[in-house]
Amino acid sequence: MKSLKKKLVCIASALAMCLSVSGYAMADDIATVNASSGEGGTISPNNNVEIPDGEDVTFIITPDEGYVIDEVIVDNKSVDDVEKYTFYNITGDHLIRATFKTKTKAYKDTGNGGYTKVVGSREEKPEEDTSAWTTDPSVIEKRKEENKDKVFFIKTDYGHGGTISPNNTVQANGGESVTFEFKPNSGYVVKGVYIDDVYGGKPGSYTFKDLSKDHTIRVEFETESQAALSERNSGVSTNKSTSGTRLADVKFNVDSVENPFSDIKSSDSYYKSVLNVYDNDVLLGTAANRFSPDELLTREAAARAFYRIERIVSAKFSNPYSDVSESSQYRDAIAWSYHNGIIPEESKGVFNPQGSVTKEELCTMIYNYAKYTGAGPKGNWLIKLDYYDADQISPENAEGVMYCAVKGIAGTTSTGTFSPKSELTRAEAAEILNRAMIITRQDSGKKQ
Repeated sequence: MKSLKKKLVCIASALAMCLSVSGYAMADDIATVNASSGEGGTISPNNNVEIPDGEDVTFIITPDEGYVIDEVIVDNKSVDDVEKYTFYNITGDHLIRATFKTKTKAYKDTGNGGYTKVVGSREEKPEEDTSAWTTDPSVIEKRKEENKDKVFFIKTDYGHGGTISPNNTVQANGGESVTFEFKPNSGYVVKGVYIDDVYGGKPGSYTFKDLSKDHTIRVEFETESQAALSERNSGVSTNKSTSGTRLADVKFNVDSVENPFSDIKSSDSYYKSVLNVYDNDVLLGTAANRFSPDELLTREAAARAFYRIERIVSAKFSNPYSDVSESSQYRDAIAWSYHNGIIPEESKGVFNPQGSVTKEELCTMIYNYAKYTGAGPKGNWLIKLDYYDADQISPENAEGVMYCAVKGIAGTTSTGTFSPKSELTRAEAAEILNRAMIITRQDSGKKQ
């Protein structure tokens, strides 16, 4: 029986990383990574870290208060100011060193969310900022040029019932795009894909674009019979008419929820829905004691709503929008909604956070979210929309409206119309989002 040869010390870090190696390892199968840092921060683990050949090791770079990462050097090559770096499948010795610089000396806060570089006693504008996403082709090309000599790694993983291609740890140059194909075995389908440990729906493939950091990707599979059972449980019917459809009689109890809003009364038709989306942290108030039911729902509030329906607290995806600030409280939710195909962009590279949301647009968002969770309809499906104003529904939103109609999430008005172009108030949105939240959680088998 193979005996324990080497066990590394567990390092407490932001990732709760514990590097341990069990099994047999000859002395000459051990690689050494020399890790060091300059003044103003730390690297963990540090000093001479011994790792058995074939294992991975991640180093966490942490600036001290008032400092920022200046540069990380790996084997005499700069990888810029990354906060962590992983050596995959080690087969030899390596070197990593992190240096830091004083934030207050390097930058001056301009008060408008930006920084001006300070040189001596004079100020000058910083070079073109390539850390944030931009539509400027020259900046994109500059970023690709800067990253082209850097190497990044994508670590793959997959469960029983299929494979991912390419497999194992994939190495690619900065600025490149890498596509992964998910290949279920006979009788299996994709159950879920996880990008950097965040659920990414059930696509047949996924592409990392313009690589600028390391990633992980994992795919899980399930049998066709399991998937069929989930589809039957979703209750989506095909080829049915919307005649006589009514809003779903979803049951929920908010009797124990304290009403914090002075502009919401128990006699309001939307009272329970507002309290339920508030209690689930899906749609918050506009102030500590105001919900503002008559104000319009904004696109950024809608992005946060789906982000929180999914009960995500933190998910760092790259921000693709030039009009979404990195400091915005909605930044992560908007980026998440983009990468998972839930909220379409307003125009190329533009999200329009303060834009209003129409009824048909919210239905499309709900439909996209249902597909993301695996609760949406599969295969070919169609229902007849009998609304008097059905001809006003935009073709790109038709499936979303059909889905919301058949699920009883959004239906006719008292006049038999759907009013697809009407801008939704926050009160109207609360009712629709509340039903969507409950129904998609039920259909996807999630806890309420």
